[in-house]
Amino acid sequence: MDTEIAYTVNRQAILETIKRSGMSITAVCKAMGIARSTLYRKLDGKLYFTTREITDLYRLLPCDPLTFITYFFTLDVA
Repeated sequence: MDTEIAYTVNRQAILETIKRSGMSITAVCKAMGIARSTLYRKLDGKLYFTTREITDLYRLLPCDPLTFITYFFTLDVA
């Protein structure tokens, strides 16, 4: 059995978690040190999130670690 880890961005889950946190997109971007347009390009898969940006989001948003990881990575079992 082969297993692959794939980088994917679950745009909807990230936006819902931001909304649940009570933070605005602008506040999240400011805390991360990136422009809103950059965040949306990353959410749309046009740019990659850096490890630091993923870590920053994790620290900002109320989410358990196992769920949070699924926002960025999927496990494909063949």
